Amino acid sequence: SFRNYAWIRMAGGKVQARGSIEAFVLCMPEAAEEGVLLNGKKATCGKSGGYMVYPKGPLETAALVASAESDDVPRRVGPGETFPIELRLANPGTAERRQPIRLVVPEDWIARPGQTETSLRPGAITAVKFAVDVPKAAKVGSTHEIRLAVADPAGKGPILLPVGRVALTPPLVLQFDAESVRMATSAKRPVGLVITNPTGSTVRGRVRIVGLPEARVEPADIEVPPIPPGGKHTCQLVLLGGNRNALGQLQAQVVAAELIREGAAVSLPAETARQGAASLQLSIGVTRSE
Repeated sequence: SFRNYAWIRMAGGKVQARGSIEAFVLCMPEAAEEGVLLNGKKATCGKSGGYMVYPKGPLETAALVASAESDDVPRRVGPGETFPIELRLANPGTAERRQPIRLVVPEDWIARPGQTETSLRPGAITAVKFAVDVPKAAKVGSTHEIRLAVADPAGKGPILLPVGRVALTPPLVLQFDAESVRMATSAKRPVGLVITNPTGSTVRGRVRIVGLPEARVEPADIEVPPIPPGGKHTCQLVLLGGNRNALGQLQAQVVAAELIREGAAVSLPAETARQGAASLQLSIGVTRSE
């Protein structure tokens, strides 16, 4: 497992490695423990059954985890979502063993299964699947570390191995297709509003445009159809200026959001839904200095 990047070269019974490497298991029957250089320095490794293990430790506890995702780019999920995690465990020892494991997630999150036990064959990679439930009230904008707790046979407490990071994102993100609009009084001006679903679930909702009393927006209330994961929906709005000069901001706010799961809708708290708001600077009949 590593962060950002990893480079490993194996030749002539020696290993050269660079990067933010936290752990590895290499099949190298011909290698010596002292033949490993990590970022130009000798690395302390262990050897068993033809496998080179970093960092060095009791080989019976060295079940190393490799995530299917890049640890440098957090997985983006929304409140109320359930997302999968698939891990690969390596047994560098010479005998099969039953390994107790547990996925460590933030408080109030639920990892399924909980404490479990898997059989690890020597010299083989075993895939283990988990599902993680994120609470609907989870704080948007926060990033969390996911780790795997591997039981230590020596009884000194669990060994925590990094799995990846998760970033909590608003269920719907709004963006006007312009940063500012200038228009004359009693004029009409089209503007687009792009609604994006950055989560891993289908989301629908309702958006409201609020702001200057001197300006009207049609439509001011928008029903957002179901948007698939990573998808977007564009609304065409019309700005209508009044008879008075005005200067200020229009706000696009998500007033309701629902996750669509297995044909059922799960409503999210209003505070969570509002996190994806957007603003548009609007001037009507006013000349502004740059």
